[in-house]
Amino acid sequence: MSRILAVGLLGLLVALLGARVIIPSDAAHADPNAPLQITTTIPASAVAGQAGFIMKVYGDGFPADVNASDLVFINWDGHVLPATIKSSTEVHTFVPAELLTSHGTANLGVTLWDGRSAPKSGPFNIWRSSSDTNCDGYIGSRDALYILRVLADLTNETNRCSIDANKDGTKDLADVNWVRLSIAGLVEPLQAGN
Repeated sequence: MSRILAVGLLGLLVALLGARVIIPSDAAHADPNAPLQITTTIPASAVAGQAGFIMKVYGDGFPADVNASDLVFINWDGHVLPATIKSSTEVHTFVPAELLTSHGTANLGVTLWDGRSAPKSGPFNIWRSSSDTNCDGYIGSRDALYILRVLADLTNETNRCSIDANKDGTKDLADVNWVRLSIAGLVEPLQAGN
């Protein structure tokens, strides 16, 4: 792909995202023949329902110029996340809480201004939260109601999920409160043990 076409496509993408466009100098980007890859991320996983966070992405083939940060994007299951270059082997991006609402996996990749892209070697895991007591994949009022129904012997606890939302070893009304605090975002979610 020619540089003019690549810069034009990047300009269109960035304009749609509402960011500014800069045309890089040849010193601002990595060797176009260098293999682009993501080797690891920190954190390596997240818990559904947690707050947004800064992810450190490590790999090879990133631009070496820290002033070229407008030229690198992290792809998160189709969402384009702007990245900040820290070195030719490290970039940072902010992962918003909206991408962490349910458990599962996210496919990550990196894209450079010149069109080169590479996926992460494996998916990014988003673990089920202990506040998801009914195992429906979401944290909500149904989880608190499920705990109350189990405590009142109106339904049986499933083998898949535990109603011990706060993971204190006791199944009680404190777990209902923990789910309520989780919904409000006042406590950090805990990874479910099962």
